[in-house]
Amino acid sequence: MTDFFSTTQNWDLYSQENHETWEILFQACREKASLHMCSDFLQGLTVLDLPSDRIPSLNDLSDRLKSISGWEIIPVPALVPDDVYFGLMAEKKFPINVNIRGINEIDFVEFPDLFHDIFGHIPLLIAPKIESFIQHCGALIKDAILSKSLSKLNQAKRLYWYTMEVGFVRENDEVKILGSAIASSTKEITRSLTVSPRRFTLDDVTNTPFDITAVQQTYFCLDDISVLGTIRSAQAVA
Repeated sequence: MTDFFSTTQNWDLYSQENHETWEILFQACREKASLHMCSDFLQGLTVLDLPSDRIPSLNDLSDRLKSISGWEIIPVPALVPDDVYFGLMAEKKFPINVNIRGINEIDFVEFPDLFHDIFGHIPLLIAPKIESFIQHCGALIKDAILSKSLSKLNQAKRLYWYTMEVGFVRENDEVKILGSAIASSTKEITRSLTVSPRRFTLDDVTNTPFDITAVQQTYFCLDDISVLGTIRSAQAVA
């Protein structure tokens, strides 16, 4: 089933405008990231050394990522179903949309595109405490889908969303951005910094609905990145 949704990047087919869109986004988000993102994200961004002026080769990026953390990249042609998306994540394979947003969507895009997937997510796949939690969430969501439990599915997706997509984490008494959806959107970064995130509790997070197509109204902040390991261990035991 995965093969049905995978594709090839065809790097040579990107237009000059596509590369310019990447460059504009990269420069703007990297500048804001340097001020507001968590240390794990910034370290991952440094290690990856992504090109600032052109769209990266997914084959090259996948090889580099696999050598560092064991994850690999699966190019996909668009948004894929949850069972495919999270099923891949459970196997340490990250789906990346090969299409980049239009230059008129620089500030915010409703659905994940190539820039969001690479800039927002891939740096986090290098940090051991984070990448193992991402794999854990993939397995949780996959299992909930297979068991046809809507309540378990909603809880697992909210856990992933409010940590890995729009989460915050406290570092040295400072609140830092963790989430990929915030990191890859200048509009979301600006919005998130005007809202005091609520303290993360598992019960609160798993009972709070979300909308992926809009700038968020609610954010949660982990007391420490080690909380992710605590959650993973507790759920594995349960």
